[in-house]
Amino acid sequence: MSDSPVIIRDARRFEIALRARFRINSAAAEAVRLTPSAGATSGWLEAQTTDVSRGGIGLVTPLYLPRGCCIDVEVFHLHARDGDTPLVRTTVEVRRVQMTDSRPAYMIGTATVADDDTGEQQMRMLIERLGAEGAA
Repeated sequence: MSDSPVIIRDARRFEIALRARFRINSAAAEAVRLTPSAGATSGWLEAQTTDVSRGGIGLVTPLYLPRGCCIDVEVFHLHARDGDTPLVRTTVEVRRVQMTDSRPAYMIGTATVADDDTGEQQMRMLIERLGAEGAA
């Protein structure tokens, strides 16, 4: 039997594919540097959400991110165009990284950063909307 603790989720997850983008948070910029080949010419990299919850956001990205790295994330409506206002703008910490296949693509599991009140409020509003749509 392992001595590692059992992790129990305390928030309902909503599986949803939304357009997202992310960048390395300024607090992590010294530790994690992206090369020009990563494609972050504007500082932002494209991703797609897999799920959202009060506790964080699941992302699929072509870029490996180390656990513990903080990233700024913007989540958009699926058909959003450049210049559209994001549904959610928040900072999260990478907690889980798993390669999905040989594309390469990575499933990134994140947790919300405790001091991000605005992002938390935006996440709550998105989740309330998803809950209402899921119940309909």
